[in-house]
Amino acid sequence: MEIIDKISSALNSKDILCFIQSSSALYYRAQHPSFWKHLCELNGINYCHPNVTWKELFCSGELSNMCPHLNTNMLDSSFIQSKKQLIWSHLKNNQIVCLDSSCDFFGEGAYDTDHYATDKHSIILKLSLLHMMELWCNHCVKTIGFDYFHSDTKQGSKSESYIMKKLTKKLGSVTQETDNQLITKRRQEVESDIFRIQFRNSTTHIIQKDWHTAWLDFISGKTIHHPGPLLNTKLSRQDGTLNPALFLGKDFELIGNLTCWYIERMYGVSGTIVSSSK
Repeated sequence: MEIIDKISSALNSKDILCFIQSSSALYYRAQHPSFWKHLCELNGINYCHPNVTWKELFCSGELSNMCPHLNTNMLDSSFIQSKKQLIWSHLKNNQIVCLDSSCDFFGEGAYDTDHYATDKHSIILKLSLLHMMELWCNHCVKTIGFDYFHSDTKQGSKSESYIMKKLTKKLGSVTQETDNQLITKRRQEVESDIFRIQFRNSTTHIIQKDWHTAWLDFISGKTIHHPGPLLNTKLSRQDGTLNPALFLGKDFELIGNLTCWYIERMYGVSGTIVSSSK
């Protein structure tokens, strides 16, 4: 098995497809998802979008572009609860929190590089208004999951975005009575600030009017219940294109880039958020 692993880890997807033809036993193993999952893990990737098979992910040729420091252990309930307390109890603008399970670092964004240089903890969560709840990998030097906001063609970006969104939603969710007041208040403050500055040097985007109204009620404190996922499918025709008979203020409202990105991360979207410039 170790020899097979060493050979497999050195081959690209095209060569692997040829390699599994060399043995009936190997060919049989390759019919199981666990074979392809193991190959992905040999390349440091242990996560995958549920609508993407491990074989599709491996054969996409995108493993080398994916962040190997992101992992599904970050979705464990004990990890989520400990980081939630850290984030929402001390939240201030321009902060970061380390997402290593053994680390409680929470501090100014300016000290991020110092922390990475000292502890080699790659994944952090940015908490500034311009990058609220944004995952960043210091080792890969990139934002995690950002590429998927405008394209679903890359299996790697799709998988990264899936884990990123699950993680950020869990970190912002209310799961216990003790969470409720603190997280709700903090989210209202943060989202109100994002709403206030969202149009600075920004493209505008179209979202469903009823959701926007419910969201304003939440961030203004009229209700403690956030509106849930954005259902933008109501703005589209059957072929998926934007309905041209829509009216601003009646059917849809406009939001800026900051709000658009935040909604994608924290609320999730059914349908697409269309740029008004298109």
